[in-house]
Amino acid sequence: MVVLVRSHGNHSNRLFQNLHIEAFCIDNNIPFFNATFYDMAWLYTFPYNYFLAFVIILFFKIAKFFGFIHYTNFDNADQLELYKQQLLRGRDRLVIVRGWGFRAFELVSKYSDFLKEKYSTKRTNKEFFLICNKIKEYEIVLGVHIRRRDYKKWHGGKYAFDDATYSLFISNFMKLQKRKKIIVLFFSDEDINFSSLYCPADYLVSKNKYYIDYQLMGKCNYLIGHQVLSLPGQVFFTEFHACILKTLDKKYI
Repeated sequence: MVVLVRSHGNHSNRLFQNLHIEAFCIDNNIPFFNATFYDMAWLYTFPYNYFLAFVIILFFKIAKFFGFIHYTNFDNADQLELYKQQLLRGRDRLVIVRGWGFRAFELVSKYSDFLKEKYSTKRTNKEFFLICNKIKEYEIVLGVHIRRRDYKKWHGGKYAFDDATYSLFISNFMKLQKRKKIIVLFFSDEDINFSSLYCPADYLVSKNKYYIDYQLMGKCNYLIGHQVLSLPGQVFFTEFHACILKTLDKKYI
């Protein structure tokens, strides 16, 4: 069995970390348990063993303190082949893992239907249904994901795009869809100042938790946002076209 004992990041990053390891384990018939999901499992419908998670985390902390436990730390993406070999040992022994550096993109895509069903939350609220009913009136739903709060310091703030950048992408998208009835659905980790962010269309702003926003993003035909969209796009959303700001797709400039 492979057991994940330490999470990485919040929400999306934790799912990202989990899905790559789990997809690899599924493909190789290796039992897998994420002991760090004890505070997120309530979002999903699959059964989760909270007691087992508690015992594993407690055991890991004690054993790590006394230095008598071996675990694999996925801290270097260049060591992918080595990590795969270490995970394969989980077929006949306990393999404890942590870290951010394991990737299995092809396998995440291969098992996307299963993973989407497992990790799609059924939790909604009144605003979710109000937005869903409103966007049905339009031909195209353009989602815009704005993330700046933590990105202002990450890598020197080079991914904290300003309002002018979002305005540019939205405006040029509108030019490509001149004859369509469009609504823009904004998702943001901070208040949006529409005096500086120009939106030449009807718009709504979601004020929901991330797990409801994921479902609303799945209602969008197009998404503009950060690279973090690429993973949920593989697993949680329906078919859509994404413009990742990091790559500055020339189609939308």
